[in-house]
Amino acid sequence: MTFTRKSIPWALVGALLLLLIVECGVRIAGPTSYIAYERGPTARHAIRRHVVAYGASEVLIVGSSRSEMGIDCPELQQGLEEVWKRPVEVSNYALGGAQAAESVPMVKHILRYEPRPRVIIYGVGQEQIGPNDLVYDQYTEELFRAPTPVNERAAMFWNMDDFKQARETFGPIVDDYLPIVVRNGIEQHYHTLRVRGRIMNGLRNSLRGREGSPILGESLDIGDRDSSMANDGFDADAIRRHVEDLHLVDGAYPFHPQRLALFDQLVVECQQAGTMLVFVELPNSAAFEAPFPADTRARFQQVFRDLAEQDGVEFYTLHDIGLQGAFSYEDYYDAVHLNIQGAKRYTEAIAAKLGIQAELDQ
Repeated sequence: MTFTRKSIPWALVGALLLLLIVECGVRIAGPTSYIAYERGPTARHAIRRHVVAYGASEVLIVGSSRSEMGIDCPELQQGLEEVWKRPVEVSNYALGGAQAAESVPMVKHILRYEPRPRVIIYGVGQEQIGPNDLVYDQYTEELFRAPTPVNERAAMFWNMDDFKQARETFGPIVDDYLPIVVRNGIEQHYHTLRVRGRIMNGLRNSLRGREGSPILGESLDIGDRDSSMANDGFDADAIRRHVEDLHLVDGAYPFHPQRLALFDQLVVECQQAGTMLVFVELPNSAAFEAPFPADTRARFQQVFRDLAEQDGVEFYTLHDIGLQGAFSYEDYYDAVHLNIQGAKRYTEAIAAKLGIQAELDQ
């Protein structure tokens, strides 16, 4: 009987060695090489990785692009430092298009890591609890009907327990996002998977210099935040059609029960973590508010007043921070986003109110 020695699978060995080299390189390079901030989908990944690598800053801002553009990190930091008489670290984790179904699991993800934030500021408007029958996808610029207020952007922050909870809430529609959740688990240990698609992007950002990064406590840099509706003009009819098509249901504005339940869940998560949760009313331009039913703002405010009274969280209306009727078209970048002038005024008022309130609650 003749025996032959099996050849060593050099191709497989070489591939495994290459993967090992890349993995070691990523770990040695460290998180800052791949957390370069860019608006859009990659901002979600940047926030996930920043939290895993460093934990949270003392004060965090969450919400949609209205919070991203409307609450300025350096202004908030300066205002709180003046009141608290010590250094304060502030980051803005608000994300364009983010609603409660995404922001709540993001906060849960944040609270799993140390250090945890002392304060979370959530900028809220009526759209955070609206019907959501029509959803605007900012990446495809299309409107589509969604039976639930959840999508793959929310799944970026899920672990398996989050997935199970979402399935109980939203049903089997979330099964499509299971591969994202599995990837989230694997990337905790396999860093190459965590940064895939970001290695070349990180190199590019390091060569051209980092742009404004709210998660690093910088002002959001989108180039033309000095512009305003007053200077640029606006089409009130187009804004009205946008509201009617995107927000209203047969002329009414019902609140979404699943979204309301998510805010209850958020309160529980923050209280269990010992984190102060502050909801802050976001301002709207008059042109944006006009098409809504006249009682929409009062109903929205009552939802968060009830939440504050029942669960012991804070809710600041524009009146509470001294800005009722304070904004004009000079302060808006567009119908719902403050420009840099409006953002600084809004942030200064939040800092003054929060600075005193947080000290009283300590």
